[in-house]
Amino acid sequence: MDAMDEHKAVYERLRKFDVSPISGFLPEVEPLKCLPDGFLVWEELIQSIPSRLHAQNIRTAVESMPVLDITSLTTSREQNRALLVLSIIGHAYVWGETPPATTIPQCVAKPWVKISAILERPPILAYDSICSQNWARFDRNKPVELGNIYVLNNFYGGIDEAWFYLVSVDIEARGAPALYSICCAQENVKRKNVIGLITDMRDIRRVILDMTTTLSRMSEHCSPWGFYHRVRKFLAGWTSHNLHNSGVVYENQFDNEPQKFHGGSAAQSSLLPSLDAVLGVSHHSKQSNGYLKEMRRYMPVAFRGFIESVENGPNVRDFVDQSSSQPLKEMFNKCAIALKEFRDLHIRIVCQYIINQSSSGREKGTGGTSILPFLKASRDETSSARVP
Repeated sequence: MDAMDEHKAVYERLRKFDVSPISGFLPEVEPLKCLPDGFLVWEELIQSIPSRLHAQNIRTAVESMPVLDITSLTTSREQNRALLVLSIIGHAYVWGETPPATTIPQCVAKPWVKISAILERPPILAYDSICSQNWARFDRNKPVELGNIYVLNNFYGGIDEAWFYLVSVDIEARGAPALYSICCAQENVKRKNVIGLITDMRDIRRVILDMTTTLSRMSEHCSPWGFYHRVRKFLAGWTSHNLHNSGVVYENQFDNEPQKFHGGSAAQSSLLPSLDAVLGVSHHSKQSNGYLKEMRRYMPVAFRGFIESVENGPNVRDFVDQSSSQPLKEMFNKCAIALKEFRDLHIRIVCQYIINQSSSGREKGTGGTSILPFLKASRDETSSARVP
């Protein structure tokens, strides 16, 4: 297979799983900013959410809405926009007044459950919606990066909340080239092309370092206090708060039985699992294994398929481990170390933004997990991926 054939094979593989060779797991065409006119009541409400949360009248506004039929929303951009809008409205309804609501009214619950079923994801505010489907560029001729992107919708609003989401968007954009390199790496394993694989590993490492640089910018415009007190509570699901240990009822859905869903979490990003897959990182501990598998339910279904395809091989780590090439082993290990350092930085940010802000110091993540044991286990398992 020559270079042109390899490029074509990789390109087709990415497209098979709706992964963009240009933007990775971000939509190649910017997310839809507004639904068609028949859904104006949703769009008007979501624009008023910051003001209504401050005024403490969000529930009255939601309860006055009609039940809308979503069957006219047929494109993926419309469906993803609807999921974002309903998820923000739903979470604002539950968490926006005291005490938190335990039932979501039918005007939100019915279309939310239906659109989620179409997209094969739970009806909850997940990472893909609040980050990957919630941005636009100021200048479409310039890259998707901090300084050229803004948030479409939020809860309280303000720079702390916007920056928190946009840092994730920038990380996803910077991570996009790694997905092409991951596929190339597996092609080179097939061909036993050591030189090509060294180049792929070098490219993947460079991407991880770029991602880490972006993550290190979190404190520029998002303060620990602002995140903990103004952003975090709205991202929680129906498993991570004492008042919702019994779940939340979606009115006239699920036989009116309370449902338990995890809230938005970076563990729902498809990017790090893809990097784990190519590096052979095994999340086998009780702190990480079950939770990370559960988080895949919250990813777009095609992206889950991509991760599984990488996991199914060819196995890059095994090839490197059995190789006699010391430069290949060294470059592979540099990749694993870079990913471990990314997770180290994430742990430090979590300590600063969550643990240190909490009166108890024993906080759970927005996804509902015991946050520090999970993150430390994931970091240690990444370190263990290095080859001798």
